[in-house]
Parts: sequence; C-alpha cells; structure tokens
Amino acid sequence: MRPTVTVLGVGMLCLLTACHDPAPRTVTVVDRNGRPFIRSEQVDGEKQGRSTILHPNGTVRKEGWYDRDLREGAWIERSPLGDTLALLNYDHGRLDGTSTWWNDEGQVTEQAHYRQGVRDGDMRRYFADGSPRLMLSYRDGKPEGPYRRWFFRNDETGSLRIEGYYHNGVSEGIWTTYRSDGTIASRGRFINGQRVGTWVRYAPEGALIDSVIYDRGRVLERHGPGTSR
Repeated sequence: MRPTVTVLGVGMLCLLTACHDPAPRTVTVVDRNGRPFIRSEQVDGEKQGRSTILHPNGTVRKEGWYDRDLREGAWIERSPLGDTLALLNYDHGRLDGTSTWWNDEGQVTEQAHYRQGVRDGDMRRYFADGSPRLMLSYRDGKPEGPYRRWFFRNDETGSLRIEGYYHNGVSEGIWTTYRSDGTIASRGRFINGQRVGTWVRYAPEGALIDSVIYDRGRVLERHGPGTSR
C-alpha cells in the first residue's frame, strides 16, 4: 500500500524559525521541445528549497528539497499518473534512513536502510504479488548475516531457492541451493569467500550426482559419473 506523502523540507523550517536568508528565486529548465523539465528554488546560484523534475506530460516525476545544493529530507518519485514509486530519505545529499520502492500496482518491491550513503541494515525485495524475493542485511555497505532468495510464487512454488550467510561482504559457512519443489540441489561450505571441503549435487529424487573436494577454492578431487581423482 502506497502512503500519501507530503514533502516538508528546510523551506518550511525557515518559515517556522524566521530565517533571514535572501529570498529564493524559481529557476525553470526546459527540454529540447521547450517544455518545463526542472523547477528549482535557488539562492546565490545554489539550489535552496523545493525542487521538482517533471514528466513530459507535466506531472511531477521527482520532488523534494535542497539545502545548499544537497538533497535533504524526503524525496518522492512518481509515475506519470501521480502514483508514488519511491520514497527516499537524504541527509546532506546522501541516502540516510529507510528508502522504499513500489511498482505501478502499489506493491512494495524493495525496502532498504542506508546510513550516510551506504547500505546499513536490512534490505528486502519482493515479487509483484508481494511474496518475498530476497532478504539480507548490510553493515557499512557490505552484506552481513543470513542470505535468502526465493522462487517466484505461483500455483505450487514460492519456496526457498538459495540460503547462506555473509560475513564482511563475502560468503561464509554452509550455502544451499534448492529446486522449486523444495528438494536440495547442491550444498557446500565457504570460508572467507572460498569453497572448502566437500561440495555435493543431488538429483531431484535425492540421489547423489557428484561431489567435489575443495581447498581454499582449488579443486582437489572430483567424484561422480565420468570423473576421476
């Protein structure tokens, strides 16, 4: 469900606190066909206050506030019909806090948390019907913690596709891939982003297809039909 969003920025704060900055002037940029493309308030050549980017039909495509040429607070992206497609939060020109994206039907497709311009915290992606697509977390811009990816849900699927773990941005521990019916397709272990130990693949009925033994990403042995040590 899309929220009803009203952008309040530094301009409103100035009205409430009696700022004494020079009065802003509205600057309009037109496209090659002469249609207004960008409207922004500027002071001394810097964007200061509300700014809007327009669709060719004249409706608002993006809107938000600038403070000394840097995006500040909530910025909204809209479709040509006016539906909210994204709500992004900025602090001194960098993404900060929770940002959310929607599809044309109003379903959330992604939600992520940022800190000073880098991903930090949970990130979630969803299919068009709202079922989970991808879930993981970040720390200082690097994946950290459990990783899960799902098949698209239809009459029978929607099951887990891949699960594993990240530490400091690289794969760590046991990683498993699944088929859409939930059976295991492959499994093995990572240490510091490199395959180690025995990795196995399974047939749909559960029989072992083959196995490979790794040492820090290097293949030591292969076992299975048509393979030899």
